[in-house]
Amino acid sequence: MNWCGEFVFGQAWVAFRGHCGDNGYHRHATAQVTIGINGPVTIRQPGSSSVTGSALFVRPGVSHALDPTDSALLILVEPQTLIGRKLIALSESSDVSVLPRFVRELIDARGVLSQCLDKFHHENAHSEPLDERLGAALIFIESAQGARVIERAAAVVQLSSSRLRALAQRYLGISLAKWVMLRKLHHAARALSSGCSLAEAAADAGFSDQAHLTRSMRQVFGVTPSTAASMISPAQAKPSRDRK
Repeated sequence: MNWCGEFVFGQAWVAFRGHCGDNGYHRHATAQVTIGINGPVTIRQPGSSSVTGSALFVRPGVSHALDPTDSALLILVEPQTLIGRKLIALSESSDVSVLPRFVRELIDARGVLSQCLDKFHHENAHSEPLDERLGAALIFIESAQGARVIERAAAVVQLSSSRLRALAQRYLGISLAKWVMLRKLHHAARALSSGCSLAEAAADAGFSDQAHLTRSMRQVFGVTPSTAASMISPAQAKPSRDRK
């Protein structure tokens, strides 16, 4: 089964709504919310365990696969944002769990896709802020090019690279390397949707070649770059207003 629907990229989250097709086991560097629009959804983990419900939550770094479903809303939220940290704090400690009902009611699954998290953001606007040094390092990494970007970011914020990585693990719930990979994949997806070839998008996002981009996209999102790009119009590829 193919994926078909609409995709919106923000600077710190991705939302997809539509038909969810085949996907293999993969790990996101993000927190994932999955809401069934016309019925329950099922998420499987290696070893045949599965969770079914009207709204599910997957913690960052967890291997999983979504069973194909006719209509669902998927939201991938970067864990360093206020929304990401609040979702993680409000969810159960298990890797895949049913999203609490009061959290589900703050997410608009049927309205304008780019505004699906507006109410949740408003309700949680006063969450504990991110560590300032980590925040500054993430901003540096966003615009940096070239090799050893994590080590360079650590030097900018006057931390050792090991200390910066530890802060990232504490506040983001994932390794800093996984977060960097997620940003590169977002960049490549936007480039593809704007008309770049696979090779051009891979080079633009800092991948060694298009095979590297394809492997990484499958591992992180469970789909190929062409599948992801086919669901993003050029207008949608422009970042929405960030909700950090």
